[in-house]
Amino acid sequence: MPAIILSLPMLAANAAMNGPYDGDQSISGVVTEENLPVVRYVRLYHKASGDLVRVTRSKPDGQYIFKGLRANTEWFVVSHDTENRAYNAVIQDMLRTDE
Repeated sequence: MPAIILSLPMLAANAAMNGPYDGDQSISGVVTEENLPVVRYVRLYHKASGDLVRVTRSKPDGQYIFKGLRANTEWFVVSHDTENRAYNAVIQDMLRTDE
């Protein structure tokens, strides 16, 4: 069974950054492999430019969050199995932060 990224709700958050992609929105989700949560690197990209914006690792329960994102923007998230390299990268595309 392939690895998947689940539940990507958009949440509000407070941010004090000044970069071109910074704001007060967040994207969160859960990374699983064979329906079990896993710790993986998760990377957030700006959809239009392809710029890598943030990198995090999911927690042991598979959850991750990217805080402080610009509103009204489209993103994509990529998760990689860098530990045992048994799974291909997983992409969640066309995510939006909305006001």
